[in-house]
Amino acid sequence: MALAAHRARPVRDRAAAAHGRQAGHRPRHRAAGVGLDPLRRGPGALLAEAPRRRALRPCGRGVDAGGHLRRRRLGLRGIRYAEHRQDELIAQANALLESADFRCLGAGQLVNEDCGDFGTVIVPDPSVAGRDDYNDGRCWATYGVSTPQVCRLPLEDDTPDPPADAEPLRVLAIGDSHNNVLLPAYEQMYAELGWEIDVTGRGGCSWGTVPQVDTVGARRDECRDWKRNITELLASSDPYDLIITTSLQTGFLAEPTAGETQEETTVRGLREAWESQIERGAVVVAIQDNPRMGDDVVQCVEREGLAAVTACAQPISRAFAGYDALAPAVEQTPGSALVSLRDLQCTEDACSPVIGNVAVYRDSSHMTATFVRTLAPFLIDRVVAAMAQAEATAPPVG
Repeated sequence: MALAAHRARPVRDRAAAAHGRQAGHRPRHRAAGVGLDPLRRGPGALLAEAPRRRALRPCGRGVDAGGHLRRRRLGLRGIRYAEHRQDELIAQANALLESADFRCLGAGQLVNEDCGDFGTVIVPDPSVAGRDDYNDGRCWATYGVSTPQVCRLPLEDDTPDPPADAEPLRVLAIGDSHNNVLLPAYEQMYAELGWEIDVTGRGGCSWGTVPQVDTVGARRDECRDWKRNITELLASSDPYDLIITTSLQTGFLAEPTAGETQEETTVRGLREAWESQIERGAVVVAIQDNPRMGDDVVQCVEREGLAAVTACAQPISRAFAGYDALAPAVEQTPGSALVSLRDLQCTEDACSPVIGNVAVYRDSSHMTATFVRTLAPFLIDRVVAAMAQAEATAPPVG
């Protein structure tokens, strides 16, 4: 898109048009990756592999401390009924996953009053939640690599075509691994809005201009080089309409500059990167990081089952430890806006690793692809709204 036309039709107008399409049509489609390689396939396949009886543990009805059914109390008929009912619930959850209907799973269950009771079922099964990842090497520069890897969505051939009247905004989603965790949501964004979405990320690197502190020198140098290469790539490319960014809140801060605190340098590095693209006509939407759990969160959920909702929860003070540089960077940067999903991940006091019968985490800080898919409708709506907010404060181009 030419620079002269960039603000001719404000992003807020295009965002409103996109929002209108969403209100009338939110397509549901098969979860991308079903039936593919184990590290890319959909959550329904992961659930089918798991031992089905494990999900009976958390209720404690007719189950002893070791997870074994108390035959004396239940009797054989009661045991068979409980197992049959559990199989029915698993089948129902699988059916929703395969149809990509997440209105009654995960974040969707929080706002939908018409959902049934899935009992103690958790998807994906906690024993395989650690494999529920949807990252892709085409969008990802791993450790040892400083050359940006940029992919264009959709990644899968069976992703539905976007609406025929979609206006193709050019969008870049950039950041560290917490950005690439959102790939399933970005693909849904493409399917609903028809945006031209590029994705790029690198382990441990936020999008900024200042080197980050790292205890391993080689990784610090690689991250610095990746940031420089991203800056050069963006400068030589056509400008984007929207840039979405996020990063680990407890990640490495910037190396402090004389006269600045480490936090101030970190925020300045973000602002400089964002402003370099805002002055070319883009708006920036920053997504606040997801909560961080304990290191044993996956094992805790596998051990506790549905009781993990409270037994494995993390207090707010620990879930959001570290410095949140994105919020002050947005406050200081006209043409940017902040999106938060924390109301869908936490209560006022704690954050849970199981929400709406879905395992939220595949490790201490990365969300499962299944839970991200349930967040997608909310993320899309909030990004569209944030675009209009950012446009309202954006400086003139040129």
